[in-house]
Amino acid sequence: MIDLNNEVVNRNYFSKMVEDTLKRQPMPYMDAILICANKCGIEPEMVSKLVSPTIKDKLEAEVSELRLLKSGSKLPI
Repeated sequence: MIDLNNEVVNRNYFSKMVEDTLKRQPMPYMDAILICANKCGIEPEMVSKLVSPTIKDKLEAEVSELRLLKSGSKLPI
């Protein structure tokens, strides 16, 4: 949970924000995550605490499909 000017951003809020962003405009998960982090004023390094396990799995599958991750490797988030 991160407190931004008296607005609490927790895992559920941030994950919903990412999913809503993807519904409005299809894009890669990483782009949606970074857009949401920027809107919330959160540094990309802090995002790993806010991304739900479901989104992490989808992101990992997307990265694997694009072959940006070596086989058997895990994302650092």
